[in-house]
Amino acid sequence: MQSLVFDIETVPLSFDESFDDTQKEYLLRNCKTEEEIETQKRFGDLNPLLGRIVWIVRYIPESKKGAALYLASHDAEDTNEEG
Repeated sequence: MQSLVFDIETVPLSFDESFDDTQKEYLLRNCKTEEEIETQKRFGDLNPLLGRIVWIVRYIPESKKGAALYLASHDAEDTNEEG
């Protein structure tokens, strides 16, 4: 029998830049204190509404084979050189 291991890495979206006022109000509707608001923003990568997946890895330990899928940054430089 083989094992299959998945690892999914997430990052929070920028709360102030990624959401409009209506979305922010909805996402913070149950927060009663400033501490709860900051906690909600800080743990955005664990909330499917506040984060995004940037890396998914599949690995089979017995065969030492795996694959990775990642989201490249929009700011990444093109490293392909021609000629």
